[in-house]
Amino acid sequence: MFFLQILLTSLVTGTEVLLLAAGLYVIYAIARFFHIGLGAMMIAGGYGFYVFNEAHLPFWMAFLGGLFVGALLGMLSFYLLEPFIKKNQQLLALLTSTAFGIVIESSLAIKFGSEGKFLVNAVLPTFDFFGLRITQIGLWTLITGIIVAILAWIFIYLLPYGRVLRAISQHRQCASLIGIKEKKVQLLIFMAVGIIAALIGILTGMNDAVTPVAGLDPIAMAFMALLIGGVSDFRGTVLASYLIVLIPELIVAGTYGDLSFNASWKMVFMFLIALVALSLRPQGIFQTTQRKS
Repeated sequence: MFFLQILLTSLVTGTEVLLLAAGLYVIYAIARFFHIGLGAMMIAGGYGFYVFNEAHLPFWMAFLGGLFVGALLGMLSFYLLEPFIKKNQQLLALLTSTAFGIVIESSLAIKFGSEGKFLVNAVLPTFDFFGLRITQIGLWTLITGIIVAILAWIFIYLLPYGRVLRAISQHRQCASLIGIKEKKVQLLIFMAVGIIAALIGILTGMNDAVTPVAGLDPIAMAFMALLIGGVSDFRGTVLASYLIVLIPELIVAGTYGDLSFNASWKMVFMFLIALVALSLRPQGIFQTTQRKS
């Protein structure tokens, strides 16, 4: 039962990491750079909900307000990064994305201070399933992850817009030649990813307090999941998102004679897992090396 509880908890955290990694994956597919600023955008969405909620707006309006903050930051980040994307200057795009995130975090710290802000000022309802406990927000997170995954699969593989996305990902120049408006598609993707990031920030903030730097660990885990899983095979990213959460949780929860680890070791173990995985499978979990003729 103890293992099952850790597994359930890891599924919730892993779903948050997966949604953020999915944003990194999609943006890399269409722009060929890692949008590290998503971590700060995620927390900004949580603060957006906090501001509207403190203004005593209805819950649904505060929720939409937080998502609007994510969409707005997604749009701003695109126009900031678009010149580098257009010129295939991936390193400059990465540095600018990182700086964009730092500016967001610093602005939040100046405005709200470094202390945590609670998005829900009440005891969270907890559900008990055959001895396994999960908070209401944790259950919402799992359900949201499933819904977003299904919608993403439908969008990418069943709708015409998905074919457009895959065309840009596979060959941007050819996509432009056949009339695909690459810039418009990229803008919409950036805004959609911003909304998803804000959604994660709101759910995370409801389960715990939000701080200006609370997005650093999630974006680091999402980035590691993307690298371990492989930047061109989303199946690997899905698996890696859960493994890099579950394995450190199991290690920290265990006892090894006089040796034990506290929660501060989790990130250490995550980086070690990433190091080992990338050493053994540098091209991703499911990728195979193609033979060169």
